[in-house]
Amino acid sequence: MFLNQNLNLEQKEAFLKMANEFAAVDKTLDKEEKNLLQFIVDEMIVNEESLYLRELIGEKPENKENLLNKFDTSSAKKTVILQLIILGYVDNDFCHKENDYINEIAQKFDIEQDEIDKMKAWVPKQLKHVQEIEKLWKN
Repeated sequence: MFLNQNLNLEQKEAFLKMANEFAAVDKTLDKEEKNLLQFIVDEMIVNEESLYLRELIGEKPENKENLLNKFDTSSAKKTVILQLIILGYVDNDFCHKENDYINEIAQKFDIEQDEIDKMKAWVPKQLKHVQEIEKLWKN
């Protein structure tokens, strides 16, 4: 969601490396998290130049500061935060460590806590809608 709209290729690569780290922060990579990472990669691949993104799933991240510096616009920064929150909620367990990770990045991105709280409230509602639609498709 919003990845192709708000991130360039270099930012997509940096986001994916951060997403790998984020998904592993609770020491488990659930099936739902792995599936969402694959979906995210599929969403970001728009041409042959971006095919290599598939190879980054599970890759160890580089220095987080270097990755964060690649996001130079407000929309790119907010896209990163939103996508990580979605990844955190996809297994229905947004844990304390995931919350701390989000807050650390938000602080470095200079995003107000009120905006983060709004995103954290919005994501579970949207995931519930997605789950409802998935149930309809199965019938």
